[in-house]
Amino acid sequence: QRLDQLLGLVNTRDINNQYLFAGFQSGAEPFGPAAGGGFNYEGDEGQFFIQIAESLNVAVSDSGKAIFVDVKEPVNFTATANAGNAGTAVIANQAVTNQEDFNAFHPDDAIVTFSVVGGLTSYTVTRASDGGVLSGGVPPEPLLNVPYIEGEAIEFEGIHLNVTGIPANGDVVDVGSDPESRLDMLGVVEKLQLGLETLGNTTEDNLLLAELVADTLLSFENVLANISETQSGIGARLNSIDDVRSSNADRELISRDILSQLEDLDYAEALSNLTQQSFILEASQQSFVRVSGLTLFNFI
Repeated sequence: QRLDQLLGLVNTRDINNQYLFAGFQSGAEPFGPAAGGGFNYEGDEGQFFIQIAESLNVAVSDSGKAIFVDVKEPVNFTATANAGNAGTAVIANQAVTNQEDFNAFHPDDAIVTFSVVGGLTSYTVTRASDGGVLSGGVPPEPLLNVPYIEGEAIEFEGIHLNVTGIPANGDVVDVGSDPESRLDMLGVVEKLQLGLETLGNTTEDNLLLAELVADTLLSFENVLANISETQSGIGARLNSIDDVRSSNADRELISRDILSQLEDLDYAEALSNLTQQSFILEASQQSFVRVSGLTLFNFI
């Protein structure tokens, strides 16, 4: 039900009956179930713009692909038992429990090497690039010749491993960083739904379910971060629009003031000014007549 609700939200339409997150293909529903599971995005990555100033255009739409499909997934890792191992050890569970520590370690890889001496099995974890021994545990200690206990967690650099089975002397587990990938929001929810519906109550299924829930929560964090980034971009656009609106309001006020000076007339003030200017003009004319009639002979 939540997945259906989410599908309805990403297919939201505006007051003009256009799909908000379909890009330039706003007349068709952007998200829909795929034939073999998952969801297809039928829109494109286009954005509509409007001109709000002479040299400023602002985007008024966002592509659903950028918001909900191309979500940057956190760097992860894959732990695999080496194909040449002679023992029966396998990876039962693996997860990133501290993304910050793991990101600091990435893109380096690690190697877990098992040793069997006198019937006692131990393991050493080293950095792949230089062979340096890594530390783990609380408090952190060098993971050098640590006694191996089947199923007990091996933790280092934000990585959590559970190994089951009996390793032979010299067996190796390779821990490599996965390349950066992308995830889609609807696919994450669908994957969780399928896991909840299909996983049983066995110990192995419980481990898989715990890993699924942890991965889902981490994916949700990245989806929300991507949506928040989009919201920040929309906020910046709104600020630009507000700035232009404020600037236009100031211009309008100045223009109205100038127009008022040119067009509006205070009749009482205008009549007073006209009377005063007429009196000054008459006085000036009379003075001119008298002065112009004077000559030097008037004083001889």
